[in-house]
Amino acid sequence: MAGRVQICVGLATGLALCLVAILLRAQSTILLEGDEAELGPSLVFALDDGETLLEQVARFRAGGFAPGLAATIADRRDYQPVWAAVELTNPVPADGRAGDPWLVTSQVYGLIALEAYLLRADGRTEILLAHDVRRPFQPSDYSGLRLRTNSFLLTPGETAVLMLRVTFGPVHDASFRAETPERMEQRTFLSGIGHTSFYAFALSSLIFFAGFAVAMRSAIALAYAGLLLVGLMFVAHLDLLLFRFLYPGAPGFNLPVGIGLLCLLAGGGLLTAAAVAPKGRTALRFSGLAVLALGVAQPLFPPEPVVLLVYGLCIVMLMANLVAVSSAGRLASGGPDRAGRALFLAALVAGVGLLVLLLADRLGGRLDPALLIKGFYGIVGAGVIAANALALVDLRRAHGQAQSREIVALRSEAEAQQRYQRARDLAARRQRRLAAASHDLQQPLASLRMTMDTLAQDSEPRLRDRLAGAFDYIEGLAHGYLEEGHPTNAESGDPAETQPEALPLSLVIGAAERMFADEAQAKGLVLRNVDSGLSVMAPAMPVMRIATNLVSNAIKHSPKGKVLIGARRQADHAVLIVADQGPGMSDAELAAYRQEWRKGADSDGSGLGLAICFEIAAAQGWTLSVTSRPGHGTCFALVLPLDETGLDDADAIT
Repeated sequence: MAGRVQICVGLATGLALCLVAILLRAQSTILLEGDEAELGPSLVFALDDGETLLEQVARFRAGGFAPGLAATIADRRDYQPVWAAVELTNPVPADGRAGDPWLVTSQVYGLIALEAYLLRADGRTEILLAHDVRRPFQPSDYSGLRLRTNSFLLTPGETAVLMLRVTFGPVHDASFRAETPERMEQRTFLSGIGHTSFYAFALSSLIFFAGFAVAMRSAIALAYAGLLLVGLMFVAHLDLLLFRFLYPGAPGFNLPVGIGLLCLLAGGGLLTAAAVAPKGRTALRFSGLAVLALGVAQPLFPPEPVVLLVYGLCIVMLMANLVAVSSAGRLASGGPDRAGRALFLAALVAGVGLLVLLLADRLGGRLDPALLIKGFYGIVGAGVIAANALALVDLRRAHGQAQSREIVALRSEAEAQQRYQRARDLAARRQRRLAAASHDLQQPLASLRMTMDTLAQDSEPRLRDRLAGAFDYIEGLAHGYLEEGHPTNAESGDPAETQPEALPLSLVIGAAERMFADEAQAKGLVLRNVDSGLSVMAPAMPVMRIATNLVSNAIKHSPKGKVLIGARRQADHAVLIVADQGPGMSDAELAAYRQEWRKGADSDGSGLGLAICFEIAAAQGWTLSVTSRPGHGTCFALVLPLDETGLDDADAIT
């Protein structure tokens, strides 16, 4: 009984193994129909542990290959080859016709080596391809950017074993295809158009962007253009274009050139981020220089870890530029940071593309890594160009707006200068007219003075003194106007009569009292003179003009009461005071009468006296204040610099 059970178990196991072998054999067989056939889903795999081709074929036929590339290479060492096998069958009935030609193409991106063998049923072995990037470039191994084998024929009904010995690079994929020559040429033509369009568009965009950066005089934009050019060269390196056209006989350059381009891209990008970032510039500069130094010293280190490190540094560089541009704040125009926003979106989309690229192995080869890399480059490049273009346009717009504001300011300044010049010309003409009038008055005044002196010979001394003082004042005014009209004094604005001097205020007060005593007495007013021992440092004529105008106005506008003229000391200044008991003025009237040609309705004056007083005080840097209440009189106070060498005593005015 036990023996029968053992026999049954053995038969069942054998049948199961046979069934598994039949299934595996069925899965690894492809019928070559139409013009193309996908090999990847039917391939089975085994690691190359040093066996010969015939040993691997025997192992395949014995069911020793396993389906699924990922599980097979899980324990693979770096650059350890992997065998892939599949049976190819021509399903056409054997009717005496010759078989159709076929070849195998590779869609795997960045393969290091690929050997293809075809083993026929009669024992013949054909070497379809022996490719290795570590050997000089062989154009016959490629159809466009894809690897291709030599063509082979299968007679109707014939079955052969295709053995592929693959040494993978950065991408682990089983994307192989059997194609007819016509289908391969068609696919190569379409692929060539796509790749040519990509490089032509990328180069033209970079040339335009670089020219734009030069025209806008932006070193940062020009640096980004250089980085994009380095990135494009690295994409061309992955497509083996540099190997094909620059150093086809020197395959040893492949790895150093690729690492060098990555180091240049990462190091230059970090230095560019340092130029943009508002903070952390020292760390970014140091990191960028360190990466560039790594690119120079790469032959001293194992290539595999260096490649992984530099790939990581490129990602760090991209994030550093993203943070630098985003944290740079607002642009010079004061608008939102559109450049940082555009770069952020580009980096986000590119990061998704990079993630898809890294997961390409798990997607069963349904996505072309070459297209993903070009898409990643295109998205990042478009984001960088758009970000810099927006920033430069905003900056140029802000610069244009600043220039417009400056032009408006200059135009306003020019107009103000013209108005000022016209005012100066008008003042000069008026000054010349006043000087001419003063000159014309001097001779009549001299004659009138001689006449009055003759008539007043028999008058009282007090009357003669008053007449002499009045004529002295009038002649002084005329002479002062004449001096101000002289070209030298008109340009310097500093005639002799305006030079500060030690002036006793008693002279000013006494002269004003003598000049207006009779006029005040005729109106029934009391002109009170409070003498003072104070002495001020001021030109005499301006002080006299202010004092006489104020006393004259007080007498003219006071119907009764007193008019007081005196001085008092206030700290290191002297205050000349003219007060009256006239009708007083409101604030509005004071503001109006300070302007030229403004006077009261019942005034018979010119409306210049008060305006002249304030104008003279402002020109000399003095303070003239007024206190007035309607119905209670007015008090003017002129603050003058005290002459410290003069008398210290002063009469107080109450």
